Amino acid sequence: MGIVIKQGFYNTLWLAIGIAIGYVNTILLFPVFFTADQFGLTRVLWAAGTVFAQFALLGSPQILIKFFPNFNKTSKERGGFFTLMLLIPLLGFIVYFILVNIFQGQIINSYANKSSLFGENFHYIYFITFFFIYFNVLEAYLRALLKTTVAVFLKNVVLRIIWLTLIIMFHENIINFETFIFWFVNAYGIILIILVIYAIAIKSFKINLYFTFLSKKQLKEITIFGLFVILGGSTTYLANYIDVLMVGGMINLKSVAFYSVAFYLGTVILLPFNGTSNILTPLISNGFSKKDFKKVNEIYQKASVNLSLISMLIFLGIWLNADNIFKLLPANYAAGKYVLLFIALAKLFGGSIGVNGFILQFSPYYKKLLLFNIIFFGIVVITNYIFIPILGITGAALATFLSQVIINVIQMTYIYLKMKMLPLGIKNLKIVLLGGLVYIILLFIPEQNNIWIDIFLRSAIITILYMPIAYFWNISEEYTTRINKLLSIAGK
Repeated sequence: MGIVIKQGFYNTLWLAIGIAIGYVNTILLFPVFFTADQFGLTRVLWAAGTVFAQFALLGSPQILIKFFPNFNKTSKERGGFFTLMLLIPLLGFIVYFILVNIFQGQIINSYANKSSLFGENFHYIYFITFFFIYFNVLEAYLRALLKTTVAVFLKNVVLRIIWLTLIIMFHENIINFETFIFWFVNAYGIILIILVIYAIAIKSFKINLYFTFLSKKQLKEITIFGLFVILGGSTTYLANYIDVLMVGGMINLKSVAFYSVAFYLGTVILLPFNGTSNILTPLISNGFSKKDFKKVNEIYQKASVNLSLISMLIFLGIWLNADNIFKLLPANYAAGKYVLLFIALAKLFGGSIGVNGFILQFSPYYKKLLLFNIIFFGIVVITNYIFIPILGITGAALATFLSQVIINVIQMTYIYLKMKMLPLGIKNLKIVLLGGLVYIILLFIPEQNNIWIDIFLRSAIITILYMPIAYFWNISEEYTTRINKLLSIAGK
């Protein structure tokens, strides 16, 4: 787990900085400097482009990570395999471009009555899709090489700094909204170019047309795996973004803005999961390729405990400060308070056992992932259609929470029945009890008159209570070891 901890630390650091910048952008600036329609447009365009990209990718990132260990024997093989992974999504993008042009009218009409902004800026979806496709392919290639931090830094820090600059320029009337949207989208293209330059600089961007190393059996295996990933992975991604698209279509773009602010706050809980997932996936893939199931199970269990421990602390910090956070926003954004609760709970649960998907994806049972993803998508759509008309944006968040819990329980049960691997244990129960104890104590802390003092006081008390108890209960071996090292250094 050493490489996981090391690169996971740096990835988590960049994610944390990115979230801080994103907080300034999404929570403090967008709601104040832009109309709710304009803000909502940025969310819908981004959601639509990234969802379409998942279909156009044709499973190439997952194929790359799963089969890279088999085709990394020589530089020539590596270059040929990487080139193939660049060509496959190019075909996918061409097919996607044709299909979206055919159905463009129907897509735009679904938003026409709510806002004309979407139709006027629809063409930017093509740009987002293209940039997203090739950033994901190159990121997956670098992940397979266990070089994850630069891509994480670009996507989470540099991209948000560019957006922050654009927001300030718009507010200062240096650029208008049309120019803002143009560069808001093309910022992803900028970081893609930087990532290509980095790959070339470390001599990893090797391209050739040497494909003869692929046997018919291997090509068939890749094709079958890719087919299931295309359907399964794309369905999952669509399910994760469908709430934003359905809120925009069933309510309006303003509601997307209110929903997105609360959703963003809730997804902060995924910080530790996102920080380690880039390095966990190739390790799990290598474990299965070597049939080292004991090692995979060890990663599964330790990841669950460590991610749960950190995610619970972040959840407490966010929810116990929720009222203060919404006081900093325009009054109409307070409609998202319970969106925040349900999204935060969904991400807490999903992040704690989110390795489920990676285990299934790289296991011999990867074909079942398609079935689970279709079930997940069905649950998401049905619950959104049920709860959005009743509860509005809170209904969309409730649908997300229920969907996440149901599908993760189903996947976890299947993994246990087939592979006898189970991530949850007594340590996870301790984390729940610890979180409940801290939550109850904080309820008795009186509210301070100053918002910032209240946030600081609550956050400090949460940390002071949570971290020592987690240490003395020895919930996580990694956490206890690191604290012991710090205490040893302090003693010296």
